[in-house]
Amino acid sequence: MNTIKQSFITIIICLVILTGVNLVYSYGPPPGSPPDCPIDYPGCATPINVSTTAQTFVGSKILKVGSLGNGSLGINGALTVNGLGIFNSNVGIGTTNPGTKLDVNGNISLGSRIFPGALGTESGYSLVHFKGGTDTAGGIVRASKGTDDLANAPLRFEASSFTFGGNVNVGGNVSANQFCLPGANPTGGCISAWPTGGGYWTLSGANIYNTNTGNVGIGTAGPAATLDVARGTASSGTAVFRGTNNWSHFNYSTSENTYIRGGKPTSGVIINDTASGYVTLATGGGNVGIGTLSPGAKLEVAGQVKITGGSPGNAKVLTSDANGLASWQTVTSGVTRVTNSVYATCGTPYKTSRVSVYCPSGKKVISCELSQSNLVPKYFYNFFYIDSGISAYGVNSIYTYRVTSGSNEGCELEVNLSYPSLCGLNWYVEATCL
Repeated sequence: MNTIKQSFITIIICLVILTGVNLVYSYGPPPGSPPDCPIDYPGCATPINVSTTAQTFVGSKILKVGSLGNGSLGINGALTVNGLGIFNSNVGIGTTNPGTKLDVNGNISLGSRIFPGALGTESGYSLVHFKGGTDTAGGIVRASKGTDDLANAPLRFEASSFTFGGNVNVGGNVSANQFCLPGANPTGGCISAWPTGGGYWTLSGANIYNTNTGNVGIGTAGPAATLDVARGTASSGTAVFRGTNNWSHFNYSTSENTYIRGGKPTSGVIINDTASGYVTLATGGGNVGIGTLSPGAKLEVAGQVKITGGSPGNAKVLTSDANGLASWQTVTSGVTRVTNSVYATCGTPYKTSRVSVYCPSGKKVISCELSQSNLVPKYFYNFFYIDSGISAYGVNSIYTYRVTSGSNEGCELEVNLSYPSLCGLNWYVEATCL
């Protein structure tokens, strides 16, 4: 009996000791790292440590919570992962129902950079997509450097194009290069535009106009007129007006002369107004030159003058009324016509025949008329003189004519008989004198 009793007491004491040991090890740190499991005995490692003592899994050990593939891991404190963290499903931060690979319900702070991979193959999807939210004061993207927002932290985009579905607003005072849309070779200039307020250019359909009450300067910072264009150093002048294939220049010369050039050598420069308008030249007291750069009178023409208005005709003279309006008039008194002739003798070699006719003393030549033996006029030459010391000449391959000047003005004709068709004829020269 005593032996049975002692054995029973011994068993009870052993059970109590084992129970205490189990309790100590259940709520205390494990004795060490999980041992390696023998082959064919998976799951034999020490249970997961729930104490404040760090626990290390060595080798190829894995941590499984719940059923494989369907379990969940809840962590109320911090989670530190020094190696790779591989998640085959969606990860939610601040949400229990993540709809994407990473679903964050809250703010994200990045200490460095994000390097996203290539875009997916889904059509219409964006690399970064922001949606929802009711905050109208904040922004979607904000850059800062330390505590200095945007002032020293550039926000840079590099892409072939940007498409904005709404308005683009740049806050603050826009200074040089703060909001810049450069060309192919930017040199510091920027394009800035505002619908109202700071900008002075406004669109009106396909047109653009300036809403500023001041002046516009091109090449000058101090425009003195509504449009002030500085010439600069361009070889084509101040302004170029392009046509289909050529262009004309304005102020092409560098000598400060106003210069207007046509688009090509055969182009004309036309100054015109309405039927009731007018064009005025040299109102400041200067002179007008045609064919000369240094006119010495109000109008100086280097060459012949042809006046088709006022009923021109042979042997008419240009006269003026009391108001200075000139017209061609037939002289009815004081006119003297002097005729002389020469016979063009045929022969070999051909000879040169000359005939002259002179006005009476004190009279001037109004016109010289050339005709053949049938007295049908062939050529007419009209000359006007201001100075009696001027002689006029005309030359072609058939004849040479000359209007002489001096005390006795007249007409002189020299026929070149190298042309057989001219010989055997009488050639007449008639001078109309006044």
